[in-house]
This record gives sequence, C-alpha cells and structure tokens, in this order.
Amino acid sequence: MPHRLQIRVHHPIGWLLISLYLVSNQAAGEAWPQFSAQIKQDYLAYYQSDNLSQLANISIGAALLAHSNLDTGLRTQFQQHLNGGGQLVLFELGAEIGDAGQLLVALPIYAGAYLLSENLQMLGTKNLGEWGNQALRAAILAAPQHLVLGMLTGAGRPTEGTSSWQPFEDNNGVSGHALYGALPLLTLAHMTHRPWLRVAYFTASTIPGLARISEDKHYGSQVLFGWSLAYLSTRTVFNQVSKKKPLLLPTQIGRGVGIALHVKF
Repeated sequence: MPHRLQIRVHHPIGWLLISLYLVSNQAAGEAWPQFSAQIKQDYLAYYQSDNLSQLANISIGAALLAHSNLDTGLRTQFQQHLNGGGQLVLFELGAEIGDAGQLLVALPIYAGAYLLSENLQMLGTKNLGEWGNQALRAAILAAPQHLVLGMLTGAGRPTEGTSSWQPFEDNNGVSGHALYGALPLLTLAHMTHRPWLRVAYFTASTIPGLARISEDKHYGSQVLFGWSLAYLSTRTVFNQVSKKKPLLLPTQIGRGVGIALHVKF
C-alpha cells in the first residue's frame, strides 16, 4: 500500500494566532458584538432567500443519486480505475485538506486569522482577516445543517452497506470532509476578482470530497451534499459582505459627470 502523504495542519496553529492576538490586545472581546451581529444577519439571509429552494433541489438530487445504481457505479469506477498514479497523490492531498478543514482544526485557524488581522491591519493582513471572518461565519452557518441533515438522511458509509437514506439509522448522509474541506477554498473563490483563480479555487474545492470517494469513506451523493452545503453557506456570507462594501460609481452632477460613493445598509 502506498505511503500516505503527511501534510497535516494541526489546530495549535490556530490557537497560536489567537494567543498572539490576546497578548497584543487585551480588548479581544470588542470584536464579539460585531461578529455576533454578522452571524445573526447570515442566518436571516440564508433562511429568507432562495437558498431553501436550492437546498431542496440539492436534497432531491442527492436522494435520487443515493437510491439509484449511480452511487455504487461511481464507487466502483473510483476503486477500480481512479485510484492509482497521479490521481492517488491528488486524492491523498485532498484527504489532508479535508482533515485540516475539520472544525476542531479549522475554527481556531479562521478565528485566529480574523482576530489577528483586526489588531494588526497595518501589517497588510486585511485579506487574511477577511478570509478568516468569512470562512468562520460560513462554518458556523453550515455546521448545524450538516448535523441535522446527516441524521435525517441516515445513510451509512460504503463499507457499511448501500447509500439509501434511512432516517436516524446513521449520520453519514452528508460528507463532513467534502463540506469543511471545500469551505476555505470556496471562500477564496468568492473573494477573488480574477476569473482564472476563481475557477482554480472552485476546482480545488471538489478534491477533498473526491478523496472521500477514493478512500471508500463516502458515496458520491454524500459528497455532493456536503460540497453543496459549503457552497450555499460561503455564498450567503460573501453576499452579505458584498452588500455592505462601499462602491464608487459614476453619476451625473448637474451638467457634468462625477463619482458618487454608494453604501448599502
């Protein structure tokens, strides 16, 4: 059996970032009121938009996939034809990204990046802090959905049986690695203004989920469900951030043309 890549990111890195922030600024609690208000707005936006209809469509699609031969067929293809050479190395890397994305590891990193940037903006950490803020909010938005939908679907792992939904029989109907591994990459994809880089981030975000199929830990329907929750959550958070960014837009001033500052509240 090939030697597994060791590219792990452990949660003490996140705790170190938080510790540096606390040492440099004892008023860390000042960030909490703003952040809690952002979480509230994220939830209101998520459950008052077309996300619910899209989530319903995704659920239907995942259910159809789970109750068809496509799930088992995809599993067979991966195990027999897509588990060697360069694909194996790629999927091993994806597995490590998925491991690093798990909440115990990722949440301190997101929070540390956000808090440290709030205190050290003069060091050019604004983009890092924005990424940490958005990724942390998306994770908080997605985690309850992962927990509830995982139990409602009740599906098991490939080594435990079929992918058919059996409510409350198990909790693997939504791949956590696909969700949390994609989340930081999808956050970057939404944030970047470069189309080619956005495509690269979106493509990379699928690798942790595909790695779970390669490792025979999840069916395709479960990976699809997890990735979709990551996409809906990161998109909601990004849209909330974008709505409040000031824009400089051309406008007519008298008989001339000027620039107006537009801010949405």
